Amino acid sequence: MKKKAVALILVFANILTLASCGKPSSRPGPFDDDDELSASDEKIIDCANKLSRALADCDYGKFKEYCLKEPEEVKDVIPYIPDKEDPDADFHRKTDNTLLTKNMIASSIKYEVDEDSVKEGFWGRKYSVDVTFSCKDYNKVLEQNPSLLSPAEFNTLLYEIKDTIDKTFTLEFSKQGGEFLLINGDDLAEVYNFEGIENINYAGALFDMVEDMYMTGDGWDPVTESYYDTNSLEIVLKISEEGRNYTWSYKYRVSIETWPDWTHLYLSDVIVEEGPEEIRIKYTQEENFEPGFYVILFYSSYDSTIVGMEFDVFNSQFQETTDTVDTAENIDITGITDTEEITEPDESTGTTEADPEEN
Repeated sequence: MKKKAVALILVFANILTLASCGKPSSRPGPFDDDDELSASDEKIIDCANKLSRALADCDYGKFKEYCLKEPEEVKDVIPYIPDKEDPDADFHRKTDNTLLTKNMIASSIKYEVDEDSVKEGFWGRKYSVDVTFSCKDYNKVLEQNPSLLSPAEFNTLLYEIKDTIDKTFTLEFSKQGGEFLLINGDDLAEVYNFEGIENINYAGALFDMVEDMYMTGDGWDPVTESYYDTNSLEIVLKISEEGRNYTWSYKYRVSIETWPDWTHLYLSDVIVEEGPEEIRIKYTQEENFEPGFYVILFYSSYDSTIVGMEFDVFNSQFQETTDTVDTAENIDITGITDTEEITEPDESTGTTEADPEEN
């Protein structure tokens, strides 16, 4: 009798062991030669890719389509910036500096779905898969430059960062009528948890930190504020002590007033300087400048303001040879003329909003 009892116990033990290791027939076992994904696995992986893409794009409307219930926590933190303010949209946010900064970090998000991590729950009703989200390590920007001009400067520095912050999540799915929906959507609010960003103190407009601006160089007369018989134009911007803490990124343009439009003699590439005490620009040509009304304008890479100076140029030699000639018919304008309007600053230290096309 004891032997039979032992035998029965062993039989039941073997049955339990087989049950615990067994898998539904639709999924291969650990020792099967068939490594192909099942149809359910493929659907899970496809769904994980699509919802991850929606998160990387800050597309809440698309993301919630893959969720079993409304992911309210994600809705509260996703750094979404609408193209237009729509009062009828699902939610409305003010586009402030913190939101802009978070959106810039979110734009660096990448993701990877671990296809080997797909797991199936009991009776095939629940599945899970691991996804790793990564974004650029914005802390590196704060470490090297705690004082920033604007979100645009933050974005410029962020672009150069190679290190990333990685976060891995296990996405859990429920099968609903042949479709798979995400159960734990709110867990993914952590994807947008960019700690410390709200403490950034942005300084404001770049050119607000210009203490003084003046023309100088050969042929400059400070009394008449004009150039005489010169082939070079030179302008100096003195930077405040606060301004020396920042990276300056700008370009400049030299133009002459002609009718009906300005003629642009030169437009520089973007210039980047680390904490300059002054910015000195010298524009030179082989022959003396023809007489006329000129302007040199500076355009910030971080905002839409410009500064610059207007001045006259006189050329005695040019006047002597053209006294009896109609100058409108004989002046040879150098440069390329277009119909782009130049916004003129107020006096030497004026600041004004730039035409969007200027930048």
